[in-house]
Amino acid sequence: TRTITLTTAVEPTAFPSVTNTATVGSPAEDRDPTNNVDTDTADVAALSRLVIDKDLTDQAAGTGTFRIIVTNTGPNDTTAPIVVTDTLPEGMSPVSASGPGWACGIVAATITCQYPETVVVDDSTSPLVVRVRVTAAPGTALVNTAVVDGGQPNPCPSCGGTDGAALVVPLENLARTGSDLVRLALVALALMGVGLVLVRVGRASPTRRS
Repeated sequence: TRTITLTTAVEPTAFPSVTNTATVGSPAEDRDPTNNVDTDTADVAALSRLVIDKDLTDQAAGTGTFRIIVTNTGPNDTTAPIVVTDTLPEGMSPVSASGPGWACGIVAATITCQYPETVVVDDSTSPLVVRVRVTAAPGTALVNTAVVDGGQPNPCPSCGGTDGAALVVPLENLARTGSDLVRLALVALALMGVGLVLVRVGRASPTRRS
């Protein structure tokens, strides 16, 4: 008996399975040629490179809305649920997460959503909308990053699997503080000064005699 080890590259077109057949022959007489061929079939996992795109679509006083879309760039269609994990930074808290075909759950500051439908090559998921409450101080820049996992081999793990969107807390969200009181006091003093000037001008005007 002799053993031959053969190493091959499995191309994406081999999905979902590949069959390899080997044949043996010899110029010598073979009393049983029926066993000169053997075949082995192996399952081949789908390869899908998933690219996630996250954008800030709306921002109001104390709130923010993000849109997440996942695109399958191939080479195979997805065969497992797509999972998006969005862990919010300090200064943000989750309000809701939803989208057609998405099933979401929220635990503390982490949002986890599954998309079980098959996404063919060069197609995308429906939009996932994440709404957050913003509690960070005015002027703070926050980066919200989401990660996607397709549950199957990725031909390029470092390509497009994460994406972040920045949110800057506007200064006009600043609550009233002592500085506002100082500003109001200055305005009041200015109005009093204008009033005194008007009174003096009125007194300096000549009196009309009848």
